[in-house]
Amino acid sequence: MKASIIFNPKAGTHDLQSHIQQAGDYLKNHGWQLTWCETQYAHHATQLAREVATRGDDIAVAIGGDGTVNEVMNGLVGSKTMLGILPAGTANVFAVDMNIPVPNPVLPNFNTIIEAAQHLIHGQVKAIDTAKVTCGDGKSRYFLLWAGIGLDAAVTQTFEKHKSETPHLKRLGMARWIGAVLSVIGQFRGTPTKIIADEKIIEGNIILTAISNTQLYARLWRLSPDAKIDDGLLDIMVMEGMGFQDSAKFIAQVTLGSHVGQQNVHSLQFYLDNSCVNICYCHLGVTRY
Repeated sequence: MKASIIFNPKAGTHDLQSHIQQAGDYLKNHGWQLTWCETQYAHHATQLAREVATRGDDIAVAIGGDGTVNEVMNGLVGSKTMLGILPAGTANVFAVDMNIPVPNPVLPNFNTIIEAAQHLIHGQVKAIDTAKVTCGDGKSRYFLLWAGIGLDAAVTQTFEKHKSETPHLKRLGMARWIGAVLSVIGQFRGTPTKIIADEKIIEGNIILTAISNTQLYARLWRLSPDAKIDDGLLDIMVMEGMGFQDSAKFIAQVTLGSHVGQQNVHSLQFYLDNSCVNICYCHLGVTRY
């Protein structure tokens, strides 16, 4: 098996070098020919994955979190090179969905990387759906898990900002993400949104729009309980509202699993066209009040 290992040195919450080396040794001992590729900047993993696919490697293995997996996948779409994962991020949602061993998000033990390497050797190849977002500037990007508008995007932006500003708090793992949620919901007022899917229209002030390819969201909640990553469908969850009270109420409902069927929560499904689809056309503008 000819494989390239694409590694994000900033992913995860602990020094992973020794565990990654052990995983590499395990793969080599089972006859894999390895090329190591370390990412240097944002979206570099996508470029590296394209190069891997161009030279015809059998598999590109992403070591890192869901962000690294997404970048590698974007470089492989349309090629014959398979995607492999050695989870080493914070949430590792995609790996959890694929039943790949993952570190504990609270007390990480990266011995699971060795277990994931064993999974690569003895596991099965699985075909999955991918989805494609096209924005108003014509640029497109694929995703495996979900695309979010509103609260999700605001939390992610805050989380990434905190990560870059406080790298010394890396060991806090998921606690940092929960902190980002708490810091955002107090001031988030929702996003004016219009959604058109399979001739259904939802328009209003939306706290969260999540277009999901999988059930799990941030590893904590089953936001779209009917979603499956290989059913040819995307599931849309839309939560209407405004302000802290509605945001906090929705988070509580999702935590309890009671959000589906609520009056201000809309659930939709629509079909993917082959393996991917333009799920939305986003036009962004700025207005000064």
